[in-house]
Amino acid sequence: MKIAIYTDDAPISEDKLASGMNRVNTRLFNAIKENITIIATSSQHVDFTEDDLDKKLLNKIVHFKENKLFSKILRKISNLLTEYFTFDLDVRFLLHKYNIINSIIASGSTVLFVPLGSNIRAYKRAIYISDKTKLPLVVYIVDDFLDAAILSNDKYGKIICQQNLRKFLHRTNKIFVISEGMQEYLMKNYNINSIVLNLPFKKKYIVTEKTVKQVLFLGSLSHFYEDGLIELLEVLTEYNKTIKDDIILRLTSDKLPHKLEKYKSIVKYSRIQGDENLAIEINKSLFCFIPYSFANKYHNMVATSFPSKTLECLSYAKHVVVYGPYYSSVVKYFKKNSLQTYIDVNNKKTLEEFIKKVDIKDFTISNQYLEIINNYHSFDYIKKTILENIQ
Repeated sequence: MKIAIYTDDAPISEDKLASGMNRVNTRLFNAIKENITIIATSSQHVDFTEDDLDKKLLNKIVHFKENKLFSKILRKISNLLTEYFTFDLDVRFLLHKYNIINSIIASGSTVLFVPLGSNIRAYKRAIYISDKTKLPLVVYIVDDFLDAAILSNDKYGKIICQQNLRKFLHRTNKIFVISEGMQEYLMKNYNINSIVLNLPFKKKYIVTEKTVKQVLFLGSLSHFYEDGLIELLEVLTEYNKTIKDDIILRLTSDKLPHKLEKYKSIVKYSRIQGDENLAIEINKSLFCFIPYSFANKYHNMVATSFPSKTLECLSYAKHVVVYGPYYSSVVKYFKKNSLQTYIDVNNKKTLEEFIKKVDIKDFTISNQYLEIINNYHSFDYIKKTILENIQ
């Protein structure tokens, strides 16, 4: 099978700072690289250099880009049109679309595969490229487009979702999704069948660090994580009054959000450079904390999304605690895989009891976590799932 890929999120090297779909795509493409003929990538979301790209995929990548200054100007124009006129010319795609299409046709591919982030515009581009290349379209959906547009106040994105998403979905030949929650959501709301494709991950380091008194939250500080982080900090504030050395919350961002400012005495924050240093930081923590808001306005996002950093946590942590509602995709994932370290009720007392348990007792269930990674997130498992379903 010959697979052509189009993406707005280039596969960035593992030793470079990256997040979201850039990191997901690196691993996803490496899992199926023997079957990939071309990776046509833009700089729609993030500007990058050739040095940032994953070296194992470099011979497959064709980067359609503009001058860096011109790129910034185009991005600003696009943002202004979208914000003030609810309109988007999609100028950057317009500049390159014929070259993208011709390159994909020349690759001799038999299928077009497009991993999609939260921006519905990427789906619109995927439909166009599929039409022009006459290749069957396969997509990987990791976020609820409509909710993402609403929560980010993207009026144009919301309009596209309301007018075209159903048509896009039914025009697509095969749909992979990130979670069972997303699978259920597409069936319920659009009568669409889909296949769950787990995020790929490969453990690279052996780390055996001495545990320090910190809880690690890994990733960006999105709105639907904040409630859980505040509750954790409230619990830590009270619990710390009863122990000799304070337990701190370790964040991997370079800024402290305003809402967490009042807890800054027990918060440490800075970026962590390199995957190995990240693995060390995870391993030495009491536990990794994965919170999701219990607020109803985030229901769809919480039920359908799956934070990619969960896999780093499961690979290197002594404990991983999920704190979120019963319908959360990650809570369901833990239940399905018989992982007991989740709290699916909005109860700070239960959270405090777990903190006390891991603080006092020196034990780990990391082997149980690692078994899940090896069984259901290995590159071989991901490749088998993709190829068998699009054959």
